[in-house]
Amino acid sequence: MVESRGWGTWLFEWAALTLGVLVAILLVPGIYYDAEPALRLPGIEVAIPRALALAVLVLSVLNAVVRPLLNYFLLLLAAPLIVLTLGLAALAVLWVVNALLLYGAGQIVTGFHVANLSDAMLGALVISVVSWLLNALTGDAGAANRERRRRGGREQ
Repeated sequence: MVESRGWGTWLFEWAALTLGVLVAILLVPGIYYDAEPALRLPGIEVAIPRALALAVLVLSVLNAVVRPLLNYFLLLLAAPLIVLTLGLAALAVLWVVNALLLYGAGQIVTGFHVANLSDAMLGALVISVVSWLLNALTGDAGAANRERRRRGGREQ
């Protein structure tokens, strides 16, 4: 049986991705976005990062649609290496997939820039670490909800 993921899980993953991209922008000099002032009042300019929001949206779609295909084919091609390294090569493959998707988002979204593949690799590492930290700090709420549904909604 396939478990459907709720809006809460999706919203948490989107927020974690957004925070990861923001941290990558702060730490990796080759990743940045153009913040154009959208609201102009006398003496006040407010910058709304439309390019950042659009980049995270595109990255979310790429993660949902393209990433499973890339993971499948690259993991299939790297299967002998994964066996020889006892699974450690799988981490490298997934890291490369994340970097390619981040670089692709930089190519697709106008105003969001990823300078080169090495910056994308570093940015993918930063985003993964931030996402992992957020999951570790908040716990897996999805697993708790699945367990509660499995027990019929009763707490023990």
